[in-house]
Amino acid sequence: MSLLIVRFKAASAVVWFSLGSCLAMTGCAHRQTTSAAEAASGGENNVENLPLPPGTTGLPIFGETLAIADDMTGFLRERSARYGRIFRSNVFFRDVAFVSGPDAAAALLDPSRVDRAGGHPNHVRELFGGTNINMYNGPKHTALKTLLLEGFTRDAFVAYLPEIDRLVSQSLNAAVNAGQVKWADELRKLAIEVICQNVLGLAPSSTTDEIRADYMAVLSGMTSIPIAFPGTTYSRAKSARDRLLERFRTLVAEHRAHPTQDGLSRILAAKLSDGTQFSDEELVLELHHTVIAGYIVFGLLMDIGWQLHAQPEILERARAEVERMGPALDFETLYSAPYLTQVVMEAKRHAPILPLVFATAKETFALGGYRIPKGWGVFWALTNANMDEKMWTHPERFDPDRFSPERAEHLRHEHAFVPQGSGPMTGHKCLGFDYSTVVALTFARRLLLDYQWDLPAQDFSLRYDLTPVEPRDGLLVKLRKRLPPVSVTAP
Repeated sequence: MSLLIVRFKAASAVVWFSLGSCLAMTGCAHRQTTSAAEAASGGENNVENLPLPPGTTGLPIFGETLAIADDMTGFLRERSARYGRIFRSNVFFRDVAFVSGPDAAAALLDPSRVDRAGGHPNHVRELFGGTNINMYNGPKHTALKTLLLEGFTRDAFVAYLPEIDRLVSQSLNAAVNAGQVKWADELRKLAIEVICQNVLGLAPSSTTDEIRADYMAVLSGMTSIPIAFPGTTYSRAKSARDRLLERFRTLVAEHRAHPTQDGLSRILAAKLSDGTQFSDEELVLELHHTVIAGYIVFGLLMDIGWQLHAQPEILERARAEVERMGPALDFETLYSAPYLTQVVMEAKRHAPILPLVFATAKETFALGGYRIPKGWGVFWALTNANMDEKMWTHPERFDPDRFSPERAEHLRHEHAFVPQGSGPMTGHKCLGFDYSTVVALTFARRLLLDYQWDLPAQDFSLRYDLTPVEPRDGLLVKLRKRLPPVSVTAP
């Protein structure tokens, strides 16, 4: 893998920026490590004598598919509380070991034990349109991921930043003018407009509205019963997928003919030293996967607005910090607010926007004293990892100071902080880890500088049937401009 990275002239610009590394430099807490071999073996020599993980296979044929489709987050948390970090089930017509905790993370990063190919449930792979980089292993994965990261370099972020700030301001001003809105709806719209503008070069329009509607359908299909009868949720999701893929084919052809400075043009221009580039159809699937990742960032933005309102002392501390930075916004300024960065990192941990990572056991192996049989699905429950009491102090609390140099809870283990996977950016860690941080920091900064907001009486209970989860009333909000103004309009 390292050889491929060295051969790519821009790789150093891609990988330097990982915020996990930046946070690691802020503290000197003792960091535990677990080798992949140790995690996979579970310290046991005779794997075949180990018991299967605790759990149940549920109903005949369907197993526990109905339960996980109805409430994935609740399913993961309830089963984990009952059985522990590792438990078994049968979902989406296959036997699965659900795993969480740092040892599980190390096992998931060991390609001798698990395979990403074939890990996704069939209906999820269908809705992704086929095999994307998350379903490849080895050199093929590294090559395509390295090419794709050219749309997410530091230089790219510098170019995207003014557009992000402008769209954030437009969204917040529209909410002010509306009087009261469902913030979840407004932030869905904002998230899709930002990723479409930055990566696809599409300005907000009826087209981006249609793309947003199609992604709502696709995400609903991913957590539905995968029956493709006409009129079912899954059938509607497949139709939405087809419309999206056709749009992306058109965009790829247009950008090949007339490149710009957006992310798609940067990715199309990327080439490894051996000449490897994306084919059109490979890139169509990666655009689909990338825009989904950018879209679900609305859940992160929603949690930031919600938690800042719920804890005024956190809000005022973050606001004082961004006011000291002044009104001008550039890339260096954005990352000169350590407490605001802690707020964003805590929102990533606290908001379950990416519940699972999928793999398949390549061979029977041991984990945590249990036997994981060859061919079983191995589903890494990130939602559970982010709420692990062994890693986090009072994990249910929204507490940005857990990322401070003094506490540095994220450094308790190399796989403690895994909101979007673990490992290097050229590995299977989420492509959008740094990009989502830039978007969230920009949103939080503009919100704190220019606006006040209230959350009127409403039902704050969460709808776990949605991805990401959201309050039942959509997080009703009343926004107003702060007076006197403390910042200038973004260019």
